[in-house]
Amino acid sequence: MKAHCLLAFALFLFGCSQTPPPVAKAPPPPAPAPEPKPVISGCLADTRTEVPLGRFALALGQQVAVLGEDLHVSFDDIGVDPRCTPGKSCQGQLRLTVQKGDFSPALFLIYSEDQGAVHYLGYNLSLASLEPGFDVKAPYKSRYCAYLVVGRDGWQSINAQ
Repeated sequence: MKAHCLLAFALFLFGCSQTPPPVAKAPPPPAPAPEPKPVISGCLADTRTEVPLGRFALALGQQVAVLGEDLHVSFDDIGVDPRCTPGKSCQGQLRLTVQKGDFSPALFLIYSEDQGAVHYLGYNLSLASLEPGFDVKAPYKSRYCAYLVVGRDGWQSINAQ
């Protein structure tokens, strides 16, 4: 009887030694880091939805109304000038929409190196500056701040610079 008990105990120990050790679960993969938010101090501080004629800052995706003019301007997109050839320093192509009252909106392409104005229903619109300067390799379009000047045709703003 003792032999049977010892044999049963030995089989029990042998059976216990054959079970695999518990496997630790691998930790879940870390969550992807959030993309850093670009900072545009001038455009973030300028959250107005109404601006007077003259110079004002406009962030990508922002729309403003020009006070007393029933004129709306929005900065819709920025990309590389499609005329740019590979390996060259390229200028930015800003897409702006301008609308006066019930008239159809007009789409304008303004280039970051251009100094000329576009004209729409008696108004002129020009790009005073783009900050930071356009970079073909810039990962975040939203980092750009367009400083625009809007005036009536034949009218010069004293604060255009």
